[in-house]
Parts: sequence; structure tokens; C-alpha cells
Amino acid sequence: MLLCLSSRAQVIPKVNCSFEKDTVDIAYASTFTNKLHVRNSGHTVIHLTKQTTSNLGALITTPDTIILQPLAERTFPVKYFSSKESINSKLQPFTVRYVSSELNAKPVQATFYSRLTEPEQLFMQATDPIIYIDPETQQVAFHVKVINRGYTASAVKISIQSASEALWFNEPVQKVEVEPETEHLVTFKASLLAKKISHADLQVNINMENQAGKSIGSRQINVVLLSSNKSLAGHTNELTPDNTIGLTSVSGDNARQYMLRGNGNLKLSADSKLNYNLNANYYNTESAFDLRDTYIGFENKNLALKAGTIAENLEMPLYGRGFKASGTVDKSTVNLYYVNNAYLLYSNVTTNQLTHAPNTWAGSYEYRYNKDSFFEATYIHQDDDLHQLKTDLTSVNGHIQLNKTQALNVTAGYSTESNTATLQNKMGYAAGFNYSGSFNKFDLVSDNFISSAYYSGLRRGTLQLNEQLSYPLSATIRLVARYTKLENNPSYLGTNVFAAAYNNLNTYEMAASIRAGNHFFISLRPYLQQQSVKSIQFSLPSLGEVSALAHRLAMDLRYTFPDNSTLSMNTDYGMMYNQQLHTKQPSLRVTLNYYAGLFGLNAFALTGPYYLLDQYYLLYNQYNTNYSVAPYVNFSFFKHRLNLNLSNSFNYSKSYVGTFTNGFSGLTKVNLPGNWALSAQVYYNQYSGYNRYQSQLGVLKSFAVTGNADKHKLELCFFEDDNGNGIQDEHESIKPGVLVSVDNNMAQSNEHGKVVYTDIASGLHHVQLVDAKGWSCSTLNDILLHKNIKYPVALTRNVVLTGRIQLVKQKYQQSAVVLEGIRITARDMENRTYFTLTDEQGQFSLSLPVNQYTISTNASGQNYTITNPSQTITLTKDKADPVTFTLIDHSQKVEVRRF
Repeated sequence: MLLCLSSRAQVIPKVNCSFEKDTVDIAYASTFTNKLHVRNSGHTVIHLTKQTTSNLGALITTPDTIILQPLAERTFPVKYFSSKESINSKLQPFTVRYVSSELNAKPVQATFYSRLTEPEQLFMQATDPIIYIDPETQQVAFHVKVINRGYTASAVKISIQSASEALWFNEPVQKVEVEPETEHLVTFKASLLAKKISHADLQVNINMENQAGKSIGSRQINVVLLSSNKSLAGHTNELTPDNTIGLTSVSGDNARQYMLRGNGNLKLSADSKLNYNLNANYYNTESAFDLRDTYIGFENKNLALKAGTIAENLEMPLYGRGFKASGTVDKSTVNLYYVNNAYLLYSNVTTNQLTHAPNTWAGSYEYRYNKDSFFEATYIHQDDDLHQLKTDLTSVNGHIQLNKTQALNVTAGYSTESNTATLQNKMGYAAGFNYSGSFNKFDLVSDNFISSAYYSGLRRGTLQLNEQLSYPLSATIRLVARYTKLENNPSYLGTNVFAAAYNNLNTYEMAASIRAGNHFFISLRPYLQQQSVKSIQFSLPSLGEVSALAHRLAMDLRYTFPDNSTLSMNTDYGMMYNQQLHTKQPSLRVTLNYYAGLFGLNAFALTGPYYLLDQYYLLYNQYNTNYSVAPYVNFSFFKHRLNLNLSNSFNYSKSYVGTFTNGFSGLTKVNLPGNWALSAQVYYNQYSGYNRYQSQLGVLKSFAVTGNADKHKLELCFFEDDNGNGIQDEHESIKPGVLVSVDNNMAQSNEHGKVVYTDIASGLHHVQLVDAKGWSCSTLNDILLHKNIKYPVALTRNVVLTGRIQLVKQKYQQSAVVLEGIRITARDMENRTYFTLTDEQGQFSLSLPVNQYTISTNASGQNYTITNPSQTITLTKDKADPVTFTLIDHSQKVEVRRF
């Protein structure tokens, strides 16, 4: 405690005072308390009068006068609210001082300190996530806002960099000091070095560091280089894009197979489409034919139909040949199913499996209250002649969004299972819930499920618990505590179903993760793992149920290099203690992935037992060792007309003896005119004493898909239509520098007023005029393209709308408000949107076509209020009244009380 004493004529002090706590830890925008103790150790009555005190932010303060009887002690609580007015340093003193006529000495006083424990409240915002560079000016500016929501001034360092050498920043690092409750606009200017351009789209990373050099924020801005020629060719290496059909011949191991593959999506109208998939196989040696994974489906906004292979997981798996029908009305959706659970849709050889596969009828109903909350009920009936079982299952599932940060999902199920041969009947049940929520800075997830041994759903005889609590220590460091339990103990009716097995896995885990921007992430996870197993496939009658305890440490690492190549690694090391064999054994598991565009590498290593059953190799003098390395390369030539993929996998494993395997795979695809393509694949596998070789040759035909050769060209020609007749007359000039977008791909007209888009697929394309330098176009709409088109675009002159942000000055306001960089949005009757940013004085201007507009701003926030954030105006050729937004600054609000 801090003590302040008063004495009379150099004798033992008669009065002392102190606060109960020397230092009080506080958070932003929260209350904090302390207690003042005052004691009279003399034999006379003392009258104390308050001389001074720290009253800023005080909710409860000490009294103005105190009367102390002889040998008496009194206690007075104090309470404060942390704000910019009461706190101006991380360690803030609070002092109270009293004087008395009975004491011929210095005043008595006491002091305590408040200490801010939360990190600095600094944030960074990019005013524009996408920046467009004009190659003629070769100049660009990047604007970021630094916002200080804290109580003290903070100095930060802002740095900007690009992985490309095409951008040169004349001042890549700037240091600024931001006053509390204010914003600061930082501008970086860059020049374009045309000779170093390697890609039309660039990325810029902006990082913010505090005085200690710690990264406290980062932003990424996309930079688009404008040109008058833009290719929309897709860069895909997929073997079968949408709307294709292909025939492949497979040879190898003295056998030949022919595969016919096809898939696609056909848009029938604005809200309906047809989708299909074909997978047919012919085996030359057996003269066999089968059909699998084949279906056709129709969808519109109210109805969906599908016939063929149905693959869905309700509360029981549906996979086989059948039908599905769905209907939606308002917020309700009904699904009906019939599925014969056979893997093959048709086969002229394997008929027994198709004849005796289980038949399943199912239906589900969903009611969606809103986009985040719904209720669903499902009923399933299945007849399984092969295993002599009849099953009925009913389940319900509900999801409720409690608020913005909390959600709850509840599920329950009931089933009956009957053996048609023995007439046995078993009932089963299931219940579970999943809760996720955020409280202040804590994130909680609780996922729990239980089902009885004879429950017929996907999770039969299961107890599953997953409890997780996480807390961010800072913007880059997060702590996580997790407990999981998975216990399986299913039972089955019927014959030849499954061999029942019991296993129980409990994990207790703590984790700490560190993230540095978008480039680096590391997580350390020490955990304790308990395992127990009992299985008839693993016969150890002398041991019965076996169990083990493992102490392990896992690490997850991800790093992105400046050239955008990525490295990820997962390691797990630990020691397993077997409680029956009384042995302990270490194990290590490592997974590594590296990707660098043209080149990549996957690797895996495992030594020692990770799971409990792995350890029983010791009983047979076996090892549990596996190593695998798989490099791969990707090449593309002639504007993606020729694609080549090569990969090789080297594997070594050791159990009884060491085994080495090697697998090579090569794929090439050649895109030909007319949407044709040729493909070839080679597989080679080498085992101990055994080699296997397979080759594939295929031909593909695509129907109006992106990413292939022989696309169309769209040429836009912009001119100034002075008389408004939509035709370029002799006196009307072409318009260079027009910014236009086709399917969100930006381009700018050249000195001849032209923009050329190449490699565009057939179909409807969205065309939008982004910036025409004071001109507009009412005739530019979506374009249906099925051949090369030259499209003249008539531009009419715009009206310039001006306006400003008008600041209402507060009586006690001292610091200036940053009015620069506030976004102003204009939306017309056709829902087209235009925007601009305010300058240093809060002024703005917009060049708009004649129309009616809603003008709005997003400046309102924690400390600002716009009294008129949205205004409706009408622009004509002769009239454009200025727009004024009134801004009130609350960041330095002072409350004055009269007593």
C-alpha cells in the first residue's frame, strides 16, 4: 500500500490514509474500483477537508469532508469509468488529498495507479480494395486509414510492398503518430515500371507495426493494370469441363477397357437448367458393360427432378439408382426419394448385387425461418433382403441463430430395426446439440451427440463430445483449449452385416497459434490421448480390452513466400504407454506440402505406432514405418493449348520386410480448334517383383465452355454522341480513356476509342461502363455473344454533382476531424452504383448521367453520426443542386453537470 502520513510537532503521525490496491488492471470502456482507508491513531477528533482529487471519469468519489473519532478508521469506495477523458497513459495515477486545521503538517494524501492490460486499439482500413492503373500516366496512389480507438497517442510504422518489381514506391515506409479517438489518412504513391510487368493483375501488401516492431495489422490491395486488349481465356487444366463428352481407351495388364464420359449444365431459361453426368464402361476381355454415376436432372426456382445415380446422406446413406423430386414454396421445401442402394446403375454381368440391393424410400421437409434458422424433419424406410432387415427411422434437426454471435443446432432421432428371419426387433435413439458463441473475446464451441447401440443412423452406438474454448491474446496470437471424446460400441441385427467393434478415444488438448499477416502461421498443440479397443478382428483373448496412454506434441506450419509459393508442414511426435503390454514406444508423423505453381512436392513420414493397434506389431516382431515423397510439375504452352502434368511417387514401408514402390503418372492435353481436345495418360507402378503399366488415349468434345480454343471477340468502340441520335456522325469524336468492364474484367479504351476482349465464350455477358470521364451511356446492356461482334457505344455528356461533409463543431472539441477519404455512393433508379471519396476539406464531386439518385455515405460509426445519411435528388441537364451531409463528432463529448 501507498501511505501518506501527517504529524503534529514532529511526533508520531495521528492520521494515515491509503488505497487498498496500489495498482488496478483496467480494460477499455469498463469500470474499475478501489477503496480508500483513513485511520485516526490519535486521541482527538479530526476534521478532514478534501483539497483535491482525480475526478475525471469518477462514478463514485470520496466525500468532501471526513470526521474521524479518536482511534477510528473509515473506508470509502471509489469507482471510475475508463475513457479518453479519464485515462491518458498506460499507467495512470489517481490521487486524493485532504487537509485539517487540527494538523500542523503537510496534507494527507493517497495515490493508486490504473494499468491498461489490453493491447493498443489501433486499426487500419484500405479506402479502396482494388486500384486501377492507367498505363499512360503510370502513376497510382494507395490510401489507408489508421484509426486509434485507444486512450493514448500511438506511433506506428506503415509499410507497403509488392511482390512484383513493376511497382516502385517513392516512400514505402511512413511513420505517423495518431492521437486518441482520431483517424489519420496515409497515402503511398507509386510509379509503374512498364518493362518489369509480368502479369496484368498485381497485389500490394500493407503492414502496420507498433513502436516495439510488432505487426498489429495488415491489408491486401489488388492492383489491376488497364489496357485496351483483354483476354478472357480460362487457365484450366481440367480433363472434363462442363458440357463435354469424351471417349477414352485404356490398355494395360493384358486387358483393354473403353470409357465414355460426359457431363454438363444447360441453361434452359433465366431460372431453369438441365444437368447431366455419364459414366459408361466396356471391358473387352469379359465382354462386359456397366453404367455407374450417371444421372439427368432438371431445376428451376420451385421444382427439381433427378433420375439415375442418387448420392446423398440423410440420417442413412443413400447411394444407388433411383429418383429424387424436390419442391419449394415460399419458405418450405419437400424432398422425396426412392433409391435402390446398388453401386451400379446397370451391368450385364453383376446381376446378383443389383437384384438384392436394399430398397430405400425417404422424405424430408424443411422450413426456413430466415437465412440462418431452419427446421428439418426426415423419414426413411428401408427393406434389405440380403441381410433380412427392415428399418424405419425418423429424425428432426433444427438450427437457430440466437444472435449475431451465437447459434444453436439440435438434432434427435428414433429408429426401429426388425430381423425378418428371427423376428427380433430393436429400437434405437439419438440426440445431440451443437452450440457456438462468442463472449467478449472468448469463442466457445460445444458439439455433442449420443446414440444407442441399435440406432440405425449413420452414427450407430456413438458417444461424441467436442468442447472447445479459444481466446485471442492479441491480433496475431490465439489460445485454444479442447476436449474430444469418440466412443463407438454398435450392435447389429441380421447376418453378414458387420463385425461389432468397440473403441474409445479421449483427447485433452491445449493449443497456441501465431499468425503474421497472410504469410505465416504456426500452431503448437500439446495433447494427452487415451485409447481403448476391443475387436473380434483383433483377437487377443488373454488381453481382452486393450488400452494405452499417449503424450504427444503436434505442430502445424504454413508459410507463403514473396513469389506466392506456399509451404505447409504438419508434425506430430509422442510416446505411447501400453497398459497391458507395459511397454512404451515413440512415434513421429510428418506431412509436408510445397506448391510453387509449376512445381510442387508432397511428402509423408511415419515411424512407430500412432494408433493403439499399431503397437501390437511388436507381438509379431513387426515395424510400423512408412515414407513417401511425391514431386510433380505442371507446364502450359501456346496460350494453354498444350498442358502437361508429370508426377512421381516414391514409397517405402516396413512391416515384416521392407517394401519399396514407385509410381509414375503423366497427363497431357491438347486443345484443338472447334472445342475439340486430345488427351493421353500414362501410369507405371513398380512393386517388389511386380510391375504394372497402363496407358489411356482419349478424345473430348466441349460445347460452348470457357478455357478452350476458338472463342469469340468483342470490340467496343466509344464515341461522343453530341446530338443524342445514337449514331457517330462526322463531327463527333472518338472517346479514349473510357473504363469498361465485361464480366468484372476491366479494360480502358485506347487512343482510337476501342476496347477489344478476346477468347470470350458464347453466351450472355455482363457489360458495364465504369468511368467515361464525364460521359455516360444508356444503351450499353448485357450482350449475347455467339460470334465476333463490333459494338459502337454512344456516350452522352454527364452532369457534375458536387457536395461536402459539413462538420458540426462541438463546444469542447479541440482536435480536428479527418474528413478525407469518406466514401460517397450514388445509386440510380436502375440500381446502378457510382462512388467517390471526399478530399481534405470533406468536399466531393461525381460525374453522373441525367437520372434520379439516392446519395448516401457510410461515415457514421462509433464516434461519428451523419444526421442525413441518405438523400434523394433528381439531375437534369440544367440542374445539379449541391448535396450536404451533416456530421456530428462524438469522440470528444464532454458532459457538464451543475451542483
